[in-house]
Amino acid sequence: MGKLSPHFTEDEFRCKDGCGTCFVDQDFLFKLETARSFYRRWIPDGVFQINSGCRCREHNASVGGVDSSQHLAVPEEDRKCNAADIKAANGRERFYMMKALFRAGFVGIGVADGYIHCDDGRYQPYRPSAWSY
Repeated sequence: MGKLSPHFTEDEFRCKDGCGTCFVDQDFLFKLETARSFYRRWIPDGVFQINSGCRCREHNASVGGVDSSQHLAVPEEDRKCNAADIKAANGRERFYMMKALFRAGFVGIGVADGYIHCDDGRYQPYRPSAWSY
């Protein structure tokens, strides 16, 4: 289990279909570490758990992801994952997580029941910065 950054591992970001894809943008990880730090100031015992990180093209298609998904990691195209879905169990966690993500500089934040999506907008720069599923 290799570390990608001080608090995030390859296992958390690896594509969930078993192919092993794990190609994550370092600037994105820095922002994620920053957001985690803000979040833990407000909720010191809060979990910052990644539910979904990298996706290969096949897995992205199987979960209904768009071709320009920020989750896509395609090493042969030098396309790195710059998105994560982070577990958020309740409204309080979602509130402080969104606050931390905006403060860390994320421009794509999607709110769903049970998780928050975040990305830096690199592959979809003209979409809304916040939305709900």
